[in-house]
Amino acid sequence: MREILEDVRKLIQNGDYKNEEHIRLSLVCRILSKIGWDIWNPREVNTEFPPIPSEDKTKVDIALFAQEVSPSVFIEVKALGKINENNLVEIERQVRDYNRNNTALFSVITDGKLWRLYYSQTGGEFHHKCFKDFDLLQDDLEDIEQTFYLFFGKKNIINGFAQEKANQYLQLNKRQKIVQEVLPQAKKMIQEPPYPTLIQSIKILAKQKGVDLGEKEIKEILGNPPLPPDGPPPPPPPGVGQIDPNNPGDLRFTRVDGTIGEKSARTWKDLVDIGIKLLMQNGYDINRINALFPVNLKEGIYTSEGYSQVGELNISSQGMDANNSAKTLVLIAQKLNCRLKLIVLWYGKSPRAGKQGIIELPN
Repeated sequence: MREILEDVRKLIQNGDYKNEEHIRLSLVCRILSKIGWDIWNPREVNTEFPPIPSEDKTKVDIALFAQEVSPSVFIEVKALGKINENNLVEIERQVRDYNRNNTALFSVITDGKLWRLYYSQTGGEFHHKCFKDFDLLQDDLEDIEQTFYLFFGKKNIINGFAQEKANQYLQLNKRQKIVQEVLPQAKKMIQEPPYPTLIQSIKILAKQKGVDLGEKEIKEILGNPPLPPDGPPPPPPPGVGQIDPNNPGDLRFTRVDGTIGEKSARTWKDLVDIGIKLLMQNGYDINRINALFPVNLKEGIYTSEGYSQVGELNISSQGMDANNSAKTLVLIAQKLNCRLKLIVLWYGKSPRAGKQGIIELPN
């Protein structure tokens, strides 16, 4: 998926998407195919779908059917650059009307670059149903990739996991939501000169979005957030299998949503960083951590040879694959006798792509 998103970015930057059909076929359907939708089956990916059969002129650009009974997702596609403040209200009204007689779980408005996600089946005015939006050209690709799999993965729609997460997002107030949106970019900023703190980075990025946040407020949101990456993860969807913590098997091509101690995150790197902080809070120094755990730590801020800063600490850790990250987290939880819960999703080239499992150690 990452390679596709990177290629799409280049095509957008080069101006290769010339019209609405390019966006629908060469961009949207390309992504849908990658996350498991059979784009060649019109019963599953139905283009020009009539949500109100008695009105021939009303057609949804793409309707997704995870099950044949009712539509799961309506996608309204516009040509690149055709979504803006001047016409968004009219486009939202158009998508709202699609849902009057034949309501989908989710609705999407996109011009390829800008994406707006709506949970159609919640109450209130339609524009208040938007629970997430992102810019494919500007925002963090890891977060975008996770968003596509989380909310548009067919299994997550069928088992209710996607709906549950969307409902959680809608509960965020605007200021909390801004912090969640800018957090991935803020984490990158702290690794580059002039090396601002995470709080300062979030404040700067929120200001660019027109929201003035105080440092105390940001700390409160990060300290007790209602959603990952720092909040408690949702319960695993039905059918998730238990994974042996001491023998988890091959964890390549996985994403994770987990908790160690009282903190949560949605990437292996962030979870390991939380674990390292816990070790240091419990009296472990860098030398002891390097000796007892499969990590490589250095004092100071390093950005070469795969190193990156550990949170806001003046230490850096070398990147690890998912297998070593999981091993490290299990060892930390066992040493500190703290809670560990990892919900793992396989994707891409893995023979287990689309399957999920859970690694859990009670404290």
